[in-house]
Amino acid sequence: MLQPKKLLLFFLLIVLSYPALATDFSIKISGNDSVLKGITQDENILFNMINDMRRQNKMTSIPLSPDLCKVARTHIADLIKWRPQDRGCSMHSWSGSGKWTSCCNTKDVFGIQCMKSKPREITGYPGDGYELIYWGEEKATPAEAYELWKQVDASTDMILSRAKWKGYEWKALGVGINDGYAILWLGDTVNQVTKDKYPDYIPEVHQTAAKDTKPTKLPVQAKESVEPKKEVNKKEVPANEVITKQPLKRSGAKYYVVVGSFKTAQAANTELQKVKGEGYPASFILQEESNFRIAVASFDAVEQAVVVKNGLKEKFPGIWVYKK
Repeated sequence: MLQPKKLLLFFLLIVLSYPALATDFSIKISGNDSVLKGITQDENILFNMINDMRRQNKMTSIPLSPDLCKVARTHIADLIKWRPQDRGCSMHSWSGSGKWTSCCNTKDVFGIQCMKSKPREITGYPGDGYELIYWGEEKATPAEAYELWKQVDASTDMILSRAKWKGYEWKALGVGINDGYAILWLGDTVNQVTKDKYPDYIPEVHQTAAKDTKPTKLPVQAKESVEPKKEVNKKEVPANEVITKQPLKRSGAKYYVVVGSFKTAQAANTELQKVKGEGYPASFILQEESNFRIAVASFDAVEQAVVVKNGLKEKFPGIWVYKK
């Protein structure tokens, strides 16, 4: 059973038994905010927050894509109804219960053709799509999803086309929020919207990067929830980890997410290189007396450490939380 909160990268679609995406995608621009019809208020807020992040980093905003929004909502519906993630697969997986290619992802979140092709399979979108997923046991909010993506390098790198994503020029953006899920899709091709497919859609006015852009003004309740309770140390969070946003209890102790313990420094160093090579470059050795423990992350609150541990237990079956 997956634990809250899940943060992952991948693609989306919509189960036929779920409501279809609304076709009224008219839009108007108010300052730096886009006010859209055809998506919910929460989805609208998340759309603007993502583009605010880009403008604050001197990048252009990304136009809304009705196709990618439909893919996002489709994947959420598939995850809710058919739950491929409960069969030993990650949330980047798709069931075999729709008009798409089913696939089970367990480890790598990059370059999986089954996932990249989902926008084409579901909507006919001409390019490749890449996905970020947020999940929590309670109803997902745009503020919580945005803050978690902002705190993790792997997510911001994708949104801002950095590191592994350097050279990617995002030309379409889709969002979907329902139940405990918030999903973001980024596409590498312009979404050519036809009147017969989306009769009321008016293309977004493409905004250039601002020199000094102020954050989007959100409703009071969303604005307050955007403020993080504590900045997560980016250097110590694995690229594909899980983070909690629940109230945290700090006791002054440090909690380490440990994936191995060895009696000699040599053995620990050998294993450390393997762990780093598997996508956890921030891992380190925690030495105490005759034990050399390999930690992939450390936190001030036990809740954070436990959720990260739960999210990685399939990768590291013997993982545990060590208090110091």
